[in-house]
Amino acid sequence: MKKRTIILATVVLLVAVSAFVFLNANKNNEYDWIAEETAAIRNDLLVNEKDIATVNGAGLPERELLRRVFNIEVLFKIELQKYSKLLSAGQMTQSDYEQKKEALTKQKNETDVKEKMLAEMIEDEIYYQAAMKNGYLASEADIQAYYEKVFSTLPAEYVEILTQYAKGLGMTYETYVQEYILPQYQVKLTIGNMFTGLLVEVKAKYPNETVDNVYLQNSNEYKELVNQLKEEAVVVRND
Repeated sequence: MKKRTIILATVVLLVAVSAFVFLNANKNNEYDWIAEETAAIRNDLLVNEKDIATVNGAGLPERELLRRVFNIEVLFKIELQKYSKLLSAGQMTQSDYEQKKEALTKQKNETDVKEKMLAEMIEDEIYYQAAMKNGYLASEADIQAYYEKVFSTLPAEYVEILTQYAKGLGMTYETYVQEYILPQYQVKLTIGNMFTGLLVEVKAKYPNETVDNVYLQNSNEYKELVNQLKEEAVVVRND
């Protein structure tokens, strides 16, 4: 079973950098192609009303799955663009470039990205529902504070990439933040609150142990909670 990160900052950071974690210094306007490619599939990302699965009756939109898969493709192209710049600047040999390109391509294709993303969506929904039920909902203030903290440390290029992405969806950057990023933060923070609560309980239960995230993820308490939630969940896939 895939281990989950408990610390809230790490959980949120995964959302913040999602498909753009490997950014390097670039000039603005180098990412116009993102808007063009996003616009080409805008209807799939916005209009598609089909649910790819349901978890306890709650639908998981297919458009969200398509967006996540598309983001992986965007990441691949951003990384390749970075290496192309190094090659053009004479800071990388053709041989090194080909090796980097081959490694990126292999990484992108070695697993079924769509299946992995869907599995993560289902798992997140199971945990999110449980966290909501048990009163771990993240507050708007906490969500906004984390947004400001995380984005204050990111390169300007990240905002440019998101701006182009939003443009392709027919949105402003600010609208994209409100409609996509903050809701994702809310889900991840809420889940994180639940597992942090479990961490506190385990620490109290074993006061003589060094209870950290690794200890928790290998504890019977963690495994029992996760297994119980998954066993009780009614998951219907429509793919």
